[in-house]
Amino acid sequence: MTQPRWHQLIRGRRVRALIAGFALVMLVLGLSGVRSTTAAWTDKDEATGSFSAGSLKIRDLTCTDNSGLLGLGGDQLKLDWKRPQISDSVQLAYTVTVIRTPLLSSPSTTTYTTEETTLTYRDTKLSLLSIPTYTLTVQAKPIGEWSGSAATVKGHGINLATLGLVLRCNS
Repeated sequence: MTQPRWHQLIRGRRVRALIAGFALVMLVLGLSGVRSTTAAWTDKDEATGSFSAGSLKIRDLTCTDNSGLLGLGGDQLKLDWKRPQISDSVQLAYTVTVIRTPLLSSPSTTTYTTEETTLTYRDTKLSLLSIPTYTLTVQAKPIGEWSGSAATVKGHGINLATLGLVLRCNS
């Protein structure tokens, strides 16, 4: 069966219109399609400034002893320090570690925790005769957080029988 000539004409025009429409769409998309460009809104302003992280460094650690007449009778070392330069809203705890090293025996370590910026250490490990040295270290730690760098002082002592003859901070 043959189609009338006008039907073939319309069908041919439709195909051509469809092809022309497709070509036009492709041309528009091709000319305005995605391209790599520099955004027109790029801002070229510059800013300068500085910032610093909080520090947990112990400041001004001092050691004082309670020695009596002629430097004898001391049995305590008192540590005092300043709070690290960090926001007052940060609650801190301090770990104080005391390493007692007698001249002829093994060292012993005692650890204290405080929220104060002072601690008094009393030597309770007296023996017949000992000449110990002391290393006292203070380290700050935000409660529930990481810890900061430690600060250390040293001391020395002389014990005879059960008496603490000398317990001094090193200068």
